[in-house]
Amino acid sequence: MRTFFTFKIFIFIILLFAGVHGAIAQDLAPQWYIGLMPSVLVEPYDSVNAVEINVLPLVFEKWRHLKYGLQFRPMVNYRIYAPAPGISHLGGSVLLNRYFPLSSEKHSQLKPLIGFYTTFTHNRLDKVNTLTLGLEPGIKIGGKVSVNINLQPGINWYPDAASRAFVGAPTGFLPHFGLVFHVGYHLGYGE
Repeated sequence: MRTFFTFKIFIFIILLFAGVHGAIAQDLAPQWYIGLMPSVLVEPYDSVNAVEINVLPLVFEKWRHLKYGLQFRPMVNYRIYAPAPGISHLGGSVLLNRYFPLSSEKHSQLKPLIGFYTTFTHNRLDKVNTLTLGLEPGIKIGGKVSVNINLQPGINWYPDAASRAFVGAPTGFLPHFGLVFHVGYHLGYGE
């Protein structure tokens, strides 16, 4: 029951991000970004000391006026662990990004950014649900082909008693920190 409630909160945040994105970007030509984001997960509180790799390392972003972006990152993690390997985390992230060109050029090659993100995952092997909220400051380098390097401070919320017990968080909250790297291609960039 808590998983469904957490998922509804995640959907509400997605709709809020989409509404804000639409409101600030009306009547502007959209551009699309499609990228690859290699991802390795090592949880400091994980009792099995496993390493997980995202086997669906994609990034999709709809840009407006090269300043605002609504980004989606699916997550399907494969756990590398001798006794019980397999698909573990299922979920995804949604981000609302704001880019700040460092020059007056329409297509600046260097753009600092700040993003607000939410991530929902269900770890099917450990039966743990997580909702993560946070900021994602970083930098985009390049033009039609670009690289993003971002930091990801935030907070994880474990909505149910089983999840809290597994991660050892009686309050249901633990800090989150990540380093995000992705490379991709802009469709419609410069058109």
